[in-house]
Amino acid sequence: MISRRDFIKLFSSTGAVLLAPLRGLGQIGEKDYLQEGKLAGDLYGGFLLLEEGAQVPEFIQYPTIPMPNGCGVGVDEKNPKPSAISQFFETPEDLARGVSFRVYLPKRMPDGVRHGKAYSLSNSNGSLYEVSLPFESYNSETQLWEAVASFWIQLHYPKPLPLWSEEPVETDTLGVRYDKVDFLPSPGLQLTTQEGFVYYWIENDIFYTLILEPWQSEAAAVDFINLLIPTR
Repeated sequence: MISRRDFIKLFSSTGAVLLAPLRGLGQIGEKDYLQEGKLAGDLYGGFLLLEEGAQVPEFIQYPTIPMPNGCGVGVDEKNPKPSAISQFFETPEDLARGVSFRVYLPKRMPDGVRHGKAYSLSNSNGSLYEVSLPFESYNSETQLWEAVASFWIQLHYPKPLPLWSEEPVETDTLGVRYDKVDFLPSPGLQLTTQEGFVYYWIENDIFYTLILEPWQSEAAAVDFINLLIPTR
């Protein structure tokens, strides 16, 4: 097993390092860990909830599609060219029509909120990795439209996806705690942050992240989620 720090470093830098052993070849698998009581975490909705400092279990399956590299940092020295291809869309509906998976869009926009510029990120071979749909509100102090919500939809990720809780580092700050919630399209998680809320769920093998920051209350966050309707 590897540490949380090593997991984050390896996955974020390459996205395709196959660290976990293959099943069916005699190695310890997920069922073995559950049966033998070796699993220190909680399997829920495609996520593996782990305590702070817990090691990454050996049964985690890593994606074979690499994470696109947009700046050339961390790529092979023999091939330093960036591998990311970005495509921007005039409307979120245009993006939704261009992908084969489910996208969630508000049936109406909350007062003062508009759609930002949606985009997709692919590898140089054309394989789609993720899409992003931001939502913006006008800040009268800065006189700028600023993101208040964003949707990240990722096609390739470790399975089950490890998430670690963390204790607060200071008395006036929040730690990291994932609460199970039942008001998302699939069983998912809520993370309360200093400025708002982050929601995670996995549906049809697709990983969805909804970031609501800054957001005034949990009730307002749930109201926004209730506005979301699937595009397919």
